[in-house]
Amino acid sequence: RKWLQQLVDLTDISDADIAARLTMLGIEVESYENLSGKYHGFVVGTVLEVGKHPNADKLSLCKVDIGGEIKSIICGAPNVAAGQKVPVGLIGALVPHNQHDPEGKPFQLTKAKIRGVESEGMICSSNELGLGEDKSGIMVFEETAVVGTPLAEYLGMDDTIYDISLTPNRGDCLSHAGIARELSAAFSRKAKPRRAKLHEEGAPAGESAKVEVSAPDLCPRYSARVIRGIKVGPSPKWLKDSVEKVGMRSINNVVDQAAERGN
Repeated sequence: RKWLQQLVDLTDISDADIAARLTMLGIEVESYENLSGKYHGFVVGTVLEVGKHPNADKLSLCKVDIGGEIKSIICGAPNVAAGQKVPVGLIGALVPHNQHDPEGKPFQLTKAKIRGVESEGMICSSNELGLGEDKSGIMVFEETAVVGTPLAEYLGMDDTIYDISLTPNRGDCLSHAGIARELSAAFSRKAKPRRAKLHEEGAPAGESAKVEVSAPDLCPRYSARVIRGIKVGPSPKWLKDSVEKVGMRSINNVVDQAAERGN
C-alpha cells in the first residue's frame, strides 16, 4: 500500500475498500495482509552487556535496553555483542519461524528459565523473523536504529500487501503504476506519476554504447542511457525493505533500484 500511495492519494481509504474496488474492476484481490500484526510484540533493542551464562558454555546472558526498560535475555548466537541494535521479541510475542523445528512452526514467547537463569525475551535471527535464511546468528541493525521502535515500523512493514490475480488482457496492471492508475480513476483521486529528473554531463552516450534495432517492424524505437560512476554495493535500508516486503530478494543497489523503478 505504501508503494501505491507514492503514486496516488489513498488517504482515508481502507484496505478493505481498496480490495473490494479493485475486484469490482476485474482486478481480483485474492487476499490482503497488514504486516504490522505479524511483528506485534517485537521492538528494536540495544545490547548493553554480554556475559557468560553461569551454567552453559555456549549461552550468553545479555542486558538489553528496549526503550526505557532493561531486560535480561539469554542468547545462544555466537555474534551477539555489546552495542548492537537488534530485534527483540517480548514475552507474549509470536515468533514467525522456529529454526529448530523441522517444519518451522511459529511459537509464542514465554518467560522461561534456561539452565536455571530466567530469560525475559528473545534476540532474533532473520530466519526466526521470516526475513531470510540466515540461521548463523542474530540479526544486527544499523547504528541509527532507534531503541524502542516497533519492529514493523523499523522494517518498513507497517504496511498492507495485496495478492492480486490478473487476467491475460490486463498486462497494464503488472506494476504498481498500473494499479495506481486504476485506483485513481475508481476513487476520483489525484494520481502522482513519477517524473524523472535527469542531469546530463560528460561525453555523449553514443561514444560508449550503440543500439541497433534489427526488427523495426516489431520494435520501432529502443532507447538506452549510459550511467557512469556507479558503485555496486548493498542497498540502503529503505530500498532493501521495499523490494523484500513484496516478495523479491535484495541483490544489490543497482538490481534493486531497477526492480523498484520497474514496479
